[in-house]
Amino acid sequence: DALRRGYACVVSDGGHVSNGGEMSWARGAPQAAVEYLVRASHVTALAGRAIAARYYDRPTERSYFMGCSAGGIQALWLAQRFPRSFDGIVAGAPALRISRSWMAWIAANRALMGGGDEPLLDAADLSLVNRAVIAACDANDGVADGLIGDPRDCDFDPVALQCGPGHADDCLEPAQVAAVRSIYAGPVDSRGRSVAPPLALRGSEASWLQTFAGSRKQPTPAYSYVRDFHHYAISPSGFGPEWSPEQFDFDVDPARLGAMAALEPSHPDLREFRDRGGKLLAYTGWADAIEGVPNTIDYYETVERVVGGRSATQELFRLFVVPGMDHCSGGAGPYFVDYLTALEQWVEDGRAPDVLIGARVRTGDLMQKAMAGDRAALAEMRRRFEAPLDPAYVELARPLYPYPLRTRYLGRGDPALATSHGPAEPPARAAPARSPTRPVRGSP
Repeated sequence: DALRRGYACVVSDGGHVSNGGEMSWARGAPQAAVEYLVRASHVTALAGRAIAARYYDRPTERSYFMGCSAGGIQALWLAQRFPRSFDGIVAGAPALRISRSWMAWIAANRALMGGGDEPLLDAADLSLVNRAVIAACDANDGVADGLIGDPRDCDFDPVALQCGPGHADDCLEPAQVAAVRSIYAGPVDSRGRSVAPPLALRGSEASWLQTFAGSRKQPTPAYSYVRDFHHYAISPSGFGPEWSPEQFDFDVDPARLGAMAALEPSHPDLREFRDRGGKLLAYTGWADAIEGVPNTIDYYETVERVVGGRSATQELFRLFVVPGMDHCSGGAGPYFVDYLTALEQWVEDGRAPDVLIGARVRTGDLMQKAMAGDRAALAEMRRRFEAPLDPAYVELARPLYPYPLRTRYLGRGDPALATSHGPAEPPARAAPARSPTRPVRGSP
């Protein structure tokens, strides 16, 4: 998209080549993971600007970065540690607390696999759960349209689907119910205490097989990635060459993940980036079971406390959470957004993105054909996703507002049209429970 607009563009492989999620490129070289997530984008930007300046015989006027998933991690590192590298940054689905995400992934994998090599729930089972969740919580944004406005307000309990007398079809066995409950809850230690937020919120079930399945005997790309991260990227010794996710001990091993902080862009002080005029636009999807949406929201809220409140924060940093969107894109929600235009207007014209328009694009079987090598299908896919979108291929559109504002149906008009929705403040949330403290001996 940026190339079509006339930008000079440079992309980076982060210093490695991977095959099927494995991380053998980091074997014996723990610095490689730091290059991959922390430093590579900065170095690439320096080279890109030098090449462009030489070719065009003048310095670049603006520099923008866009990345999602690992690219979202890179984006936040740029804002935090290399605040002079870019004028504007788009950080998509930034899995910024990797240690928490990996613990939540291991817990979800353990629940889904049930200690075996085949998942306890198949695609039909998870579709059943997803339909039940949507039916229970769909209308929390004012309209029943297949999208949950904020799954944190959904308390659907899968026990409602448990098989019993008169309920033998389209139901779940007790072990399956327990697995779903466990994935929603996130990782806990042997005493039932939470050790990290969950990855999968209610409404994300359609992606669980692809995201959480895998075992030592039948590794998937996701399984291999988590396993190899523990082998090679956490410390010089890692968890040992024979370690597998099934061996993670939630009582002991969380303390071993401290070294992973070197890869986590969780520093909330963005004032240097702000002071040189930088703008950070982040996005994620409520149905994303890979990134860890609660971690991203927690980061935004922490930045608010450090920078000086919502108004001060949103002068430089805005987060958009898309209903029904999967990891980076896709899903049932309005996943296509023209972030680059929004960033240009914010940086160059001072027009902050008070609202973005998201759309779900009609693609039919084009994706399957394109992935099978059909060049005509690939060309048509590209055409349909050029901004501005052709309205003929827009199935659904929504206005998206900066977090914590939500999108809510106005009570009139076609729910598939963006004009039928407006902004709404979220309900007040109870403060998280705090552990009781004991006074220091001798204190009053």
